[in-house]
Amino acid sequence: MSDGLTIKLTGLKEFEQKIDNFSAKLETALNREETRMAIGEILVARGRHNIDTAGTELDPPWKPLKTSTIKSRSQREMRKKPGKRKNKAGIVSNQPLVDTGIGRSSLSYKTSEAGLALIGKKYMAYQHFGTKRIPARPIFTLHSQDVEDIKQLLLDDIRSQL
Repeated sequence: MSDGLTIKLTGLKEFEQKIDNFSAKLETALNREETRMAIGEILVARGRHNIDTAGTELDPPWKPLKTSTIKSRSQREMRKKPGKRKNKAGIVSNQPLVDTGIGRSSLSYKTSEAGLALIGKKYMAYQHFGTKRIPARPIFTLHSQDVEDIKQLLLDDIRSQL
């Protein structure tokens, strides 16, 4: 007579093999150039959308610049000589990125064996991560629909390997 409960599990080896098989197929899918490119397109489209909507659809939305910040930038800019009012990228510093379109059009991606890299003008990193003087305005974010699209993309790729 036993004092405890004994449970015998069967099929664990088979389950482990299925997990390993799925893991290998997922790795294959993620290593495909076409899959990385499709994910890159989704991420860049979301980044451009975030810029177009000025982050109002993000949770939480971007913090708008304070009026005092805009005013001080404008005053600083106006003290410069007219020919010196643009930075190296040709942007007037108090001119919003949305108006110029340069930041938006610079968003892209690059694939390599190491993975996927999101690319934008250097100052887009300051926008995305923020600085001491500027709050972060994340450009590359994922909406729940983007996550679903990427999941579906990967599942379709895995199914094609069967």
